[in-house]
Amino acid sequence: MIDFSELPKDGKAFEQFVRELLLICGVRPHWTGQGPDQGRDIVAKEILIGPIAEANRTWLVQCKHFAHSNRSVGRDDVGSIVDDCRQVAASGYLLVCSTQPSAPLVTKLREISNKPEAGLFTLIWDSVDLEKMLQAPRFFALGHLFFPKSFASTPWKLYNRGSPSQWSAHYKSYFMHLTSRIAGMHPNLAECEFFVGKLEEVAAKGADEHVRPRAIFFDDKNGHFIVYADYLVPHDRNPTLRPSDFNAVLQDGVALRNFTANWDIQLKRIDPGSDHFHLDHDEYYNPTDGSSQSGITRGPAIGQLSNEDNEWR
Repeated sequence: MIDFSELPKDGKAFEQFVRELLLICGVRPHWTGQGPDQGRDIVAKEILIGPIAEANRTWLVQCKHFAHSNRSVGRDDVGSIVDDCRQVAASGYLLVCSTQPSAPLVTKLREISNKPEAGLFTLIWDSVDLEKMLQAPRFFALGHLFFPKSFASTPWKLYNRGSPSQWSAHYKSYFMHLTSRIAGMHPNLAECEFFVGKLEEVAAKGADEHVRPRAIFFDDKNGHFIVYADYLVPHDRNPTLRPSDFNAVLQDGVALRNFTANWDIQLKRIDPGSDHFHLDHDEYYNPTDGSSQSGITRGPAIGQLSNEDNEWR
């Protein structure tokens, strides 16, 4: 069971959680101005695909985080729904709450949806709905990111990718591909946890910098791992970490525990403010060169890179 009070009382983290949830759902959210309760609403663009043509629906998304007081969201908590939606040209209203809506509010939203003149569709995601969503594969990592205590007992969720040796996995807040060269199973998860733990020791120092594992390939014939990861750095700043900082911890090519490993670490430039940005965007798992499915690296291992390499300037 998810404890939504893991998120701070001010509601900002809950709003961020909802934004990330919408991004995974495939809509494009952006913030509106701050409301009377000091919270930020979200406007989200949804593409509706029909048999003849595509259409767009704009949603006004209101986030209400009352888990700390454990009270329902009432009619007075949401303001003038119809007027607020008209202000942003929204044809849909979505209330997302970490508790539940009150019966009068549910009635009010139903009445709005049933009025043709309002031209407004309403929907509610309450704590039960959110908990069900976070158990689905595509949202599992998001649950680990925002609710680490609630998800601590289930760190791994694995999905086969059509071959006995190729798997996708959510581990804590990460999404990764796991591949074995010969064996009809994924690499040993304890070893994978060890390698991810080593990456976590390389703490990103700059704001909006992130070190994210992408894939682990196990050459089970020769007892050797290749670990693929990205170092995400905003496009307008210099990296605070150098190849030597990584290698001091990762010790490329050295047997750290039961096996040796090479570390394929790529510097990737990001725009954290973009609606297109996500820490685990699909493009990071489909490189144009190299392949974690066959153990081909995307470039030199981190132990072979110099601090003066142009890529890292």
